[in-house]
Amino acid sequence: REIYRGHDVQNIAKRYELSAICRSDMKEPVHEGIPVVVLDTIGELGRLYSLGDIIFVGGSLVKTGGHNILEPAAHGKPILVGPHMFNFKEIFALLNSRNACEQVKNGKELTAMVLRLCKDRDLAKKMGQNCLDIIKENIKKAVDLAGGPGYLWPHVKTHKMAQMVRLQMEAGITRFKCATIAEAEMAASCGAAHVLVAYPLVGP
Repeated sequence: REIYRGHDVQNIAKRYELSAICRSDMKEPVHEGIPVVVLDTIGELGRLYSLGDIIFVGGSLVKTGGHNILEPAAHGKPILVGPHMFNFKEIFALLNSRNACEQVKNGKELTAMVLRLCKDRDLAKKMGQNCLDIIKENIKKAVDLAGGPGYLWPHVKTHKMAQMVRLQMEAGITRFKCATIAEAEMAASCGAAHVLVAYPLVGP
């Protein structure tokens, strides 16, 4: 919401001895030597969710309010939020009732839940699958809310990306925007009629 604070967040990360870079400053793909990327651009968050193993949707620990959790759900990710989801009540209620999204009260509980999901990969996998099940059941509505139809996301495992293509095609979507030529070829092999290749966000 406040992308102009990107370098402030970068400096906070550095105080914790974490190498960080702002997306707006990136000249080449990032690597493991830079564990923190501060997203200070518009329109890219939906694709970045595909890179995470566990997704915490910010704004929800304070009274600012959270964000659209259907975006990470579309990637089959376990989702964590804080207590302030008043601006996405219905979506949160749906995912929480199906054990796809867990709510924490504060930073301490968030840390504990992240550690639990890191240790219990079966639980993380189950939450992610619950997300995909919900998306499949509500595909037409979810496609609109998760950033628009026809978007593919980089670095999703091939079988999962193929699944995303097929789900959207079931909803009547035949045009896709991809991040790499390989993704475009995969989409075409699934029967996509029109494919656009965009600039990749991150490297291999």
